[in-house]
Amino acid sequence: MRSLRDDNPHVRRAACQALGRVGGREAAHAVSQALHDRNSFVRRAACQALGQIADTSVLPALTELLRDESCFVRRAACEAIKQLAPVATVGTAGVIQALTNLLCDPNEHVRWSAWQALAAFGIREMPPTVHTCLQRRRV
Repeated sequence: MRSLRDDNPHVRRAACQALGRVGGREAAHAVSQALHDRNSFVRRAACQALGQIADTSVLPALTELLRDESCFVRRAACEAIKQLAPVATVGTAGVIQALTNLLCDPNEHVRWSAWQALAAFGIREMPPTVHTCLQRRRV
């Protein structure tokens, strides 16, 4: 887990990937620290790893990354949340609201990933406020 603090972002990214394969609560805790990494590729790898680990305690941290400056990180956070949706039982209202907000994201891949994550939570209809936004964008 020392590798998560290495100076080289490629090493930190690889550490996230390895811990994602290992799994477990300790790995989830360690990888969740990488969600705040200065390198967007490391943050993206951390999201992907946390989706694999499937520990719902990281949902709040993943939800924060739905506002990340990098569209790749926002998309990876959506995909990780989608993987956690089947086992998430509490505290999902904020997640669902944040995902709904992403339906107006400038990046179409982020919008699609947000919609897929919402579907994983059982959301089948878009709120009316989103329709106006989507009329201006491709979905």
